[in-house]
Amino acid sequence: MKYFWVIVAALALSACEQTPQQEVMSSVAGFELPEPITNNAVAMAEGPDGPTIYSFNGLKSGKTWQDTSNAAYACVVSIKACEAITNVPVSEGRLASAAVTVAGTIYVFGGYTVAENGDEVSTPEVFAFHPADNSYTRKADMPTPVDDMVAIPYQNRFIYLISGWHDEGNVSVVQLYDTQTDAWTEATAFPGKPVFGHAGGIAGDSIIVTDGVAVVDRLVDGKRKFAAAKLTWRGDIDPKNPTEITWRGLMPMPV
Repeated sequence: MKYFWVIVAALALSACEQTPQQEVMSSVAGFELPEPITNNAVAMAEGPDGPTIYSFNGLKSGKTWQDTSNAAYACVVSIKACEAITNVPVSEGRLASAAVTVAGTIYVFGGYTVAENGDEVSTPEVFAFHPADNSYTRKADMPTPVDDMVAIPYQNRFIYLISGWHDEGNVSVVQLYDTQTDAWTEATAFPGKPVFGHAGGIAGDSIIVTDGVAVVDRLVDGKRKFAAAKLTWRGDIDPKNPTEITWRGLMPMPV
């Protein structure tokens, strides 16, 4: 009998040592773009064939200044098929644009161009993309052209552009675009260290902004350096005055 209990105890100990199975949070989609592209702006909207994922601008596989792209694609979720659609109407490709859907229209913001000598310029253009006919309408330019920013929709009307890169460095400005009036205002500035490539989201009237890439304060070998920023901020919007945001710092993510 003691051998039975030894075996049971061993099995129980083995079970305790096993790593619990983690729930799968994401998976690879069963369809592909017509060509590889990265640093593109992506948004979902209701297209002619149902829910559709749209891609705008980006960098092609050659990864040189000549591979910046203004290409656009539509991927219909139900049939897992992607096709090229009308390009973004700019003369040069763009990297690090942002795209946000509000009231069925996708708004595509800025990005930056890359010259042959490596010079990068943040661009101010804003386009409204209309999924029904794959057309674009030029909208009011960003007052401060930014790229690699966080873009947040609010009240199915407004879009916040938070921090990001502007030509020579990161900025703390928070720009508020009104899709109904095609007008820009400046909201309460982001109080954290200015960053690019950060992440953000919204729930109700509260924005969360986390991490990103900051400029190191000192030069290294005469060159500007960058470092990952560990930060998390919450911004509570005044729903009666969306330009007013009360920011407070939160504990950064553990990793």
